[in-house]
Amino acid sequence: MNKATNSITTKITQHKGFFITILVVSILDILVITFKPVIPAVDVLQNTYPLLTLSIQAVILSYTIGIYLFYRWFKTGRSNVSTLSWSLAFLIYGILFAGLVLQSFGFSWANMNDPTIFFLYRHVMIIWTALMYYGVSHIITREQKWHYLPTLFILISGYIIFTFGLLYAGDIELTMYIFLYSVWVPICVLVIYLFWLYGINSNTTSPKIISLGFVVLAITYLLWAPTHTSFMYYIAYAFFVLSLVCILIGFVILPYEITILRYQE
Repeated sequence: MNKATNSITTKITQHKGFFITILVVSILDILVITFKPVIPAVDVLQNTYPLLTLSIQAVILSYTIGIYLFYRWFKTGRSNVSTLSWSLAFLIYGILFAGLVLQSFGFSWANMNDPTIFFLYRHVMIIWTALMYYGVSHIITREQKWHYLPTLFILISGYIIFTFGLLYAGDIELTMYIFLYSVWVPICVLVIYLFWLYGINSNTTSPKIISLGFVVLAITYLLWAPTHTSFMYYIAYAFFVLSLVCILIGFVILPYEITILRYQE
C-alpha cells in the first residue's frame, strides 16, 4: 500500500506541471459556471474588429518570419546576405500592420485614411520591396552594381511616387495603383520565379511553398485598390494572411529539406 502511495506521489511530483494546469482549469471552470461572466463589447471596435483581428495575425506572422530568418542568418554563420536582407524586410514590414492595429482602435494619429498618415505607415512597403530585391540580387549575380543600383532605384522611385501621390496630390488610390503595379508586383514576380526555379532545380517542396505564398501576396495587393472601400478588402486581407503562413512554413521547412538532400548525396 505504501509503495503504491509513494508511486502515485512520485508520478504527481514528476508531472506536477500537468496536474497544476488541470487544477487551475478546473477552478476557472467552476468560477465561469457559477458567475457566468460576460465581457462587454468595446464600442470603438464595433466596425473595425475585422481589421483588428487580421492585422494582429499579420503582425505576428510578419515578425515571426523576420525573427526566424534572422535566427537562421545568425545560426548559419552570419554570412548569408539574402537571409539577413529578407529578415529585415519582414521586421520593418510589421510596422505597417502594427499601425493598422492602432487604426482599428480609433487613434487619429494612425488613421490611414489621411494621406500623410498613410505615408507614415505605408512607406515601409518601399523598404520591404528594396530589401527583398537586395536579397534576391545576391543569389542572381555577384556583380555589386546589380545589388546596389536597382535597390537604390527602387527606394528613390518608391519615395517619389509616395511623396508626389500622397503628400502633394493627396490621392491614396492613385499612389497605390502606380506603386503596386510598377514596383511592388514586378519585384514579387522576381521573388516568385526565383524560389520556384530553385524548387524545381533542387527537387524540393519548400521553395515552391514560399513561391506560392508570394503569388497569393502579390494577388492580394493587386486587389487592394479595387476592394479597399468595401468588405471585399477583408476577404483579400484574409488571403494575404494565408500568404504569410505559406511563406513562413516554406522558410521553416527549407533548411530541413536541404539537410536531407545533403545526406542523400
